[in-house]
Amino acid sequence: MALTTHDQSRIRAYLLGHLNEEEQEQIEERLIVDDDLSEELEISKGELVEEYYAGELAEKERQWFESNYLASPEGRQRYALALAIDCVKRTNSQPRAGWLERLRSFLTLNTWTVAATATAAVLIIAIAVIWSSRPGSGRVVTFALTSTATKRGPNNSEIHKQKLDRNVSELQISLALPDSAPAGARYRVELDDGRNTNAVKVVGQQGISLVVSLPNLPIGYYALRVFSTAPGGSEQQLPGDYRFMVE
Repeated sequence: MALTTHDQSRIRAYLLGHLNEEEQEQIEERLIVDDDLSEELEISKGELVEEYYAGELAEKERQWFESNYLASPEGRQRYALALAIDCVKRTNSQPRAGWLERLRSFLTLNTWTVAATATAAVLIIAIAVIWSSRPGSGRVVTFALTSTATKRGPNNSEIHKQKLDRNVSELQISLALPDSAPAGARYRVELDDGRNTNAVKVVGQQGISLVVSLPNLPIGYYALRVFSTAPGGSEQQLPGDYRFMVE
């Protein structure tokens, strides 16, 4: 059955907490049997994540969306993906210095902490591999990882494998922070290649993920470790690490 504009507005209202309990139940019953409505739900989730990221939601809608959908493992994954894609777009469309300043400015003005949830799924998202528009800069490969501390089940040992070619000059990796990450903390990241441990440049920081830059990384197995310093506290390593392989 074709969807109406009313159906679309009801799905949006459902995701933003505007429906009462009876209306929510009606929507959820339809979602079980109506594939078109389920598809509209997924589309609306993506649109609202983008609107949230762009600061286009009203304050009450923003707060409800943070505390509900974005507090879920699926919501955290979609938000990390949106952040990583935006980093790639900004890298392509602006000089590097200008892009970094705009990213830092955005993250400074829009920090927030998601309510603690039990993360039940592995977040390993391989996303766009793009050519940078700046001459001579080479390709930038972007993907996202989650900490081993949040992984459960038989696939705990699975790591992200990234194939590179000689034209790749930089990796940009979005690291989804675990629920235990302290609010308002400062972060630094180290890269362990099995022989040495070196500091990694953090190019973006906000409540649920960090974006790090790794230029000219050779073939090998790597682990990223995140350290946090809470306001007035001492530095501590966050549980687990972020593992990947360059091939």
